[in-house]
Amino acid sequence: MGNYGEEEKINWLNLLTSKIIIKSFLHFSLSSPFPLYLHFFLNCQVVEQLSVDLNISRTILFLTIEFYRTYQIVQTLSGQLSWSHYVELLPIKNEEERKFYEIQTIKNCWGVRDLRQRIKTNEYEKARKEGKLELSLPAQLPSPDEVFKDTYDWTFLDLEKDHTERELEEGLMQHIEKVLLELGKGFAFMGRQQKVLINNNWHKIDLLFYHVFLKCYVIVDIKARPLQRGDIEQMVEYLTYYRMNKIEGDRDPIGLIICQDKDTVNVRYATGKNIEDIFVAEYLPELPSEQELKRKLEEK
Repeated sequence: MGNYGEEEKINWLNLLTSKIIIKSFLHFSLSSPFPLYLHFFLNCQVVEQLSVDLNISRTILFLTIEFYRTYQIVQTLSGQLSWSHYVELLPIKNEEERKFYEIQTIKNCWGVRDLRQRIKTNEYEKARKEGKLELSLPAQLPSPDEVFKDTYDWTFLDLEKDHTERELEEGLMQHIEKVLLELGKGFAFMGRQQKVLINNNWHKIDLLFYHVFLKCYVIVDIKARPLQRGDIEQMVEYLTYYRMNKIEGDRDPIGLIICQDKDTVNVRYATGKNIEDIFVAEYLPELPSEQELKRKLEEK
């Protein structure tokens, strides 16, 4: 269901665990007035025992019943909305209005507080009066896995074999248009050697991009050497800084480390819980020899 905290995961687990019981009950009760059967359901011994066994409050059970009643077709649910989002949406009885807020939350990456505030200020009515209701999502946007490559072809830089990081960065800046083409669609160059203040120390980010489709900053760290564990730890700090300072509507930033050899560190274990936010790739400063191509194929 996306990257949510432990509380979110527990809420979704409780919801799924109690679903069978609630579904069986609602099968016989959906035609009844809601307050009447809800009063009966919340006071029956089965629910009391369920509340104890699952450690769920009666309030959560109430929300769970209303959730299933509102979203009886599972396919209508979005994995991009958390349980807390749905809690805010459930009191909205107008189906069109509720759909409007679902779409806007996904499209604009609203957090729960953002959604609550938009509902409070009646964004739906404003959009309806202006004839700007959006009740469907735009074409499917790419996922980060579809955006970032394993290897970037930088043979156009014409670098010496023992080049430095400074030479590498200078070459990239001189060929920024080719760099953007190699990165792919959606990348906008924001600057180089961007200063960020972390724990009272100034750090410089090699290259900063913004991805217009992913709606997030992409922090690029270039290394004219094989990957080291400290490179990932440094990227985590950068991501934390930009995550804490992101603007409303943006998704969390993504880190991209481009180095000469990424197989020197087990990236999956080194990134840990940041595995979905940090990508590691290699760059080709020159066309590989026949022997190098053969070695790469054998490794795969």
